[in-house]
Amino acid sequence: MLIERIKEQIMRWEGVTSGVHKFGGIEFRIGNREMGHVHGDKLADLPFPLQIRNKLIELVKDDQALIMNIKDKGLIILTGCGHAGIVNTINYAKEVTGIKKIYSVIGGFHLSGQGYEESIPLTIAELKKQDPQYIIPCHCTGWKAANEIINTMPEKFIQTSVGSIFYF
Repeated sequence: MLIERIKEQIMRWEGVTSGVHKFGGIEFRIGNREMGHVHGDKLADLPFPLQIRNKLIELVKDDQALIMNIKDKGLIILTGCGHAGIVNTINYAKEVTGIKKIYSVIGGFHLSGQGYEESIPLTIAELKKQDPQYIIPCHCTGWKAANEIINTMPEKFIQTSVGSIFYF
């Protein structure tokens, strides 16, 4: 099982301990700081440094996104919680579709809380490079990341809430 392989690898690292995560599953700690957690055999939430995280994410395909090609506009990418990272999801969508133009990114970008917020500047810089027409962050994007999107790309930001409907 892939999650078991990840747990096995992480527990080999010096100073790492494990315990029950506050929402169930197993969390990994170094001292008092959580460095990631897994739930069951399908979800790994790993806010590691980018290089380590990407290697671990390659082992677990726990993320889902809906990719839509809108004629003459480009891709709309709808994420759930964006565990793989929104930039990774965008790049993967471009790879599997062969379409380079991103029209809109909608969903959770998983940038909220300790261990994730440090990724905000890099994520914002990459979103600017991708240059989508619209950026519509939801739930786990967090207020800090959403505000940074507003500050750097106000013309692209759309506020959403439960029940929002978008026509493209």
